Amino acid sequence: MDNERKGLIEDRPISSSDLTSHLLDEAENMAVSHLDTIETTFTLLEALKGMSEHTNPIRMEMVKKRSMCERKLRELRQARGKGAQAETEEDRSQ
Repeated sequence: MDNERKGLIEDRPISSSDLTSHLLDEAENMAVSHLDTIETTFTLLEALKGMSEHTNPIRMEMVKKRSMCERKLRELRQARGKGAQAETEEDRSQ
């Protein structure tokens, strides 16, 4: 099974390219979901703003997490673009 793996759900071979694409999709979905959770946290912190002095440190932590998650999402999307270019070049060589 050179460069082929069984599908995660289906019992068919899956190429390394398809597997990589699937993994990038899943990672991107997880990053977007995480960003949604971070935005919800910001909304909750805004509601609690005057009630606790602890909201500002939490807000600062969430700002850092959002920045890291956005950076990773950009990297994933760049990797997807590079993967598409490599696939096209591989198709041309055949």
